[in-house]
Amino acid sequence: MRKTHRVAAILAIIAALSTGLAGPASAAAGTISGTVFQDGNRNGVQDAGEPGWQGHQLYLFDSAGTYLATVTSDASGHYAFGGLADGDYTVAYASPSWWGIRDTWVPTTTGSVRPSVAVHLSGSATVPFGWRTIVRSTDLATPLSTYTGPSGLLVQSFDDVVSAKEIHDAVVLGLVGPEARYTTIRFDYSTNASTVAAWQGSPGSYSNYNAVCYDNYVSWLDGGDQGVSHEYGHAWSLYYDTIVQQDGTLSSYLRARGLAGDPRVNSTYAWSAREMVAEDYRQLLGSANAQAATQMNRDIPPAATVPGLRDFLATTFTQPPSSSGAAPPPPAPAVFDVTAPVVSPTPVVKSGTVSSSISEPASVTIEIRGAGGALVRTLLSSASRPAGGVSAAWDRKDASGRRAKTGTYSAVVSAMTADGRSDSASTAFSVS
Repeated sequence: MRKTHRVAAILAIIAALSTGLAGPASAAAGTISGTVFQDGNRNGVQDAGEPGWQGHQLYLFDSAGTYLATVTSDASGHYAFGGLADGDYTVAYASPSWWGIRDTWVPTTTGSVRPSVAVHLSGSATVPFGWRTIVRSTDLATPLSTYTGPSGLLVQSFDDVVSAKEIHDAVVLGLVGPEARYTTIRFDYSTNASTVAAWQGSPGSYSNYNAVCYDNYVSWLDGGDQGVSHEYGHAWSLYYDTIVQQDGTLSSYLRARGLAGDPRVNSTYAWSAREMVAEDYRQLLGSANAQAATQMNRDIPPAATVPGLRDFLATTFTQPPSSSGAAPPPPAPAVFDVTAPVVSPTPVVKSGTVSSSISEPASVTIEIRGAGGALVRTLLSSASRPAGGVSAAWDRKDASGRRAKTGTYSAVVSAMTADGRSDSASTAFSVS
């Protein structure tokens, strides 16, 4: 009997150990795998002839967002995370791999512009990452999508990823008023984020207001409408400062902000009155997402903590001063724009071409200037050109026919419309 009991006990222990060993092993045998590939026909499937992409890193996160592992795609673009228990995970591109391609490639398999996929694992799961190139227009006359909202706000998108309507719908989640009729947003036309605003007259008689806001695709990836909301804040605030307040110096805003007479105002970029009011518009009157971004100038109180500032911007600032009940003069419909020139090839060795574009027909001058601003050569002089691209060739010679020396130069493009509006832009480049 004792021997029988001993044998039974040993068998029970073996069975228990076997169960304990088998349980975790089977629970952690799951795999998430897939292929990174270039999706030439943009259908979200790796078809014959579409190459895998080697050397791209991917991260694995659990359902709580905790980082678990990193893998790298092999020569065929394949990757795999193994030894996983069933459950919820996220597979996402590692930042270095994504940042290296995100300005020129967009995912076709993730359902968004972001290379991240949530997956529920039950044994195994496949998560492909297809990529297609971004198509862009560099011609002002041919945006890839255009949308004009009920407010009159015109949005043009120059890439085929983010539509004009999507940008419009994000912007109008913030405070939008009559300034919208005189504002154009050009998305992803330039790599820079900026706003060009113009008006005519002097304080008390300002009129003919118009503004163009520029924001780029990478800004949209990093913060959604935060960047474009800041730029729209420029168009919004300058309209009310010039056309409604008839001021032009943002003096009433600076008083409401508690910065009137502060010597730091307009001393640096962050302290520019225009930048601060654009930031305050974003933080107080923009969409919920736009408001979430950190304030640029950390030396002044956050906008939300300044008593009465939001009410001032939303009400007092948008109404004519009490001494004047006159309606604002009607603004003009459009702003004239010259884009920053591109010099190709760079550095210039034997010859090069200066290319730019103009938003309306105009007389165009293209010059090459030295590092100190001295004129080297005029390539185009007051030449009449239609709206769109303009260019001129340079044979690396100065006005006397001598070969330009090695160094840094600037290509300067200036233009004037028939009604006297003008704009100019320049780009530095090297000659070797």
